[in-house]
Amino acid sequence: MLPVATEIKALDPYREIDAEIRTCKAGLAMHGTWDTLVIGSSRPNSGIDPEGPAFKNLKAVNLGMNGGDLYETRAMLDHALRSQSPKTAVLLIDAGDLTRPGKVQIENDFEISPLSKSDPVERSLRYLFSQRSVDAAIVSLNFASKQKPPHYSPLGMQRKQPPHLNYFETMEKYYLPWARLQTDFQKRNLGIQQDKITVIREMLETCARRSVRAILAIPPNHLTLSQAMELQGAPDPWFLAERRALAGLVAEVNEANPGQPCEFWDFNIPSPITTEPFPPRDQPRPMENWLDPIHFTSTVGDRYAALLLGSRAEDDTLAIHGDPKNPDDYLAKVERLFKEAASKLPDERAGIRKALEKP
Repeated sequence: MLPVATEIKALDPYREIDAEIRTCKAGLAMHGTWDTLVIGSSRPNSGIDPEGPAFKNLKAVNLGMNGGDLYETRAMLDHALRSQSPKTAVLLIDAGDLTRPGKVQIENDFEISPLSKSDPVERSLRYLFSQRSVDAAIVSLNFASKQKPPHYSPLGMQRKQPPHLNYFETMEKYYLPWARLQTDFQKRNLGIQQDKITVIREMLETCARRSVRAILAIPPNHLTLSQAMELQGAPDPWFLAERRALAGLVAEVNEANPGQPCEFWDFNIPSPITTEPFPPRDQPRPMENWLDPIHFTSTVGDRYAALLLGSRAEDDTLAIHGDPKNPDDYLAKVERLFKEAASKLPDERAGIRKALEKP
């Protein structure tokens, strides 16, 4: 709610992004001069640090949103482009988004934020004259008085450290339901949601029209997510259909806009990061690469961002820089990597199997 620099410079590092994440991130998008936008769900929100080494000399901002879906990603991009002329937009599309029908049904502040196009004046005034802006000022003053960093960085990344968890229990309680839901969507043969393909197409075409370098990327999940889908008999636990649809879409958009091609990256593959073993059940401790089975750490995010932005040599053990013109080669590599990983993480697979057997 305090997106612009405060009158007292010393308070700027203590501005907090609070419960109204979309309102706060929309404020960040409007105020400041950004040449690199990072937009997506909670994965980039806590995993991509605009102050990291990959963004050196770039004015980058993290506009990720917890629980954000494709529709909100597009709304944030459109909103940012109304006030910014960025050079690059990094758009992260979660595995499963193209199969899941409709919007993500969680309570958030989208409808009262500038991302909702109704009443733009009223929504803009909330940053200056509202109870929420007063509350945000008090929160920021409280952080400053304690010289305690707020939960979000000034450039929009949620600061999180890997927690001491029993990751087996965390997987079973919070992320096995995600795998069940994705498996159910696939078994219902819902197919690729064409309205979501349209949303992505419009984002890429907007970037091409505005001469913005678009980078489309699939962020990683821990391998246990695909293991859980496999064990439940999901028809496509590796999301090959979604990957083919994305590659085909990028190829079409690039053919129509040869002067401003979109880049396509896939991090959701078996890799040294996604196959990191869980700590033993009786020895809870932080993981090196993961906050939980779907949220990677900002240290990992630094490595991914360096690949995306070209400041690090390509590393095919971490990502596939997909050639949209050759989707068969790309998909064959994805399939090969998952088949080769079939014997990895045996304890985690056994734990998932046991959890699935519970009534």
